Amino acid sequence: MSGLDSPIPQSQVGLMIKLQTAHVPARVVNTLMLRGSELPPLRWHEAPIRAARSSVEAVSDDRELLDCETLVKPGMGAVVRALLLLWNGWPEEAGKAARGAPDTEQAYILALIARQAGDPEQEKEELAKVNGHPIFAELAKQALDTIGESVEPLLKRFRGIVEFGEQWEPHAFADIFDQACAGQFDEASCMTVRMLQCREVELLLTYCLEAAVGKNPAKRQQDAPVRRQAPARPKQRPRPAAGGAEKQAGAGKAGKDSKGGKPGAAPKLQPLSANSGVSLACPRCGDLLTVPESARGQSKTCEKCGATFLIPEKSAAAPAS
Repeated sequence: MSGLDSPIPQSQVGLMIKLQTAHVPARVVNTLMLRGSELPPLRWHEAPIRAARSSVEAVSDDRELLDCETLVKPGMGAVVRALLLLWNGWPEEAGKAARGAPDTEQAYILALIARQAGDPEQEKEELAKVNGHPIFAELAKQALDTIGESVEPLLKRFRGIVEFGEQWEPHAFADIFDQACAGQFDEASCMTVRMLQCREVELLLTYCLEAAVGKNPAKRQQDAPVRRQAPARPKQRPRPAAGGAEKQAGAGKAGKDSKGGKPGAAPKLQPLSANSGVSLACPRCGDLLTVPESARGQSKTCEKCGATFLIPEKSAAAPAS
């Protein structure tokens, strides 16, 4: 399995989920990016991404999906899989994936699916089973920052509810979302609701990634074992050839005339170029691409379909015993 990957420029992530992409498994990031860099609509299933579904379903093992050897809480891997499917417009498949999730997160996924289906009552029924969630505190802060001093009465009222209770109000947001879908908000207010929904999925995804691997994804890179490299051996000065001082002087003169260096100096070693490449398939169209080793950890755009994805790093070497 590949190690942690290099960060994707924030300009490519755009207005969608603003994860710290340097610390998220490459396949997860690439699947999120298939949605594009624009803020998605309120209801994601109206524009499903077929390549994303194929990418997720092509990996049956959640350990491979999350790029780790073992899962501390395997059920959380199922939540990440479900969120990737839901984000890319596949609610039915997301519901199937969530069957292996813990009860609280399973109910949360089903609530999001009901929201996307335009059923706020079913959404509230599932949210009652959630009965609070660790991400709600951060989500409440995000709501206050995102809504700000909105002039939209319904949004202003929702902000007041969150501010007064000092906590996220999922049932009230279910009503806000339904009102936005019904066209009761102007464009700016509707965008605020869309951004809050993206932030909610981001926080839930990050929380479940942390629970699945047993630590915060942002700390995985810091905790990775680092092998100490042996110090380079000093270059040895070549011994003069046998045959007397004349030959030595002649060799020194030839060396100075042809190389421009000091007499008797060892020739400089030329840097080795990468002589091997990385073969990988585009996650969107499946076209086989070959890139140099030096491109690992960088983003690549498929010339055939235009999809942008991350080239995995090499597997981290095992620590010396």
